[in-house]
Amino acid sequence: MSPEIQWWVQAIGLPLALVLFGLIMKIRSELHGRVSDLRDDMTELKLTVAKDYATQDLVKEYDQRIMNRLNDISHKLDGLLLRAIPAHGNHDRSDDSAR
Repeated sequence: MSPEIQWWVQAIGLPLALVLFGLIMKIRSELHGRVSDLRDDMTELKLTVAKDYATQDLVKEYDQRIMNRLNDISHKLDGLLLRAIPAHGNHDRSDDSAR
């Protein structure tokens, strides 16, 4: 390499490389800080969701309670219908026999 090119590399290239390296390290540091902030935000969000929203077990428990209550209502209605149908049927038969 000619002495003139070596001088340019030393005079401009080396400081330029150091400046670029410094910029890269600064950008890396800023990105690391942003990622850390995002992790903190995600942790806070997970905590908020865990506190404010129902868990799957709680939803299953409510679902089971609702289904049990609906089944109770269904059985009561079935009992009422079974009592009403024979009474209605006997009433019709008595009318038929009276005619």
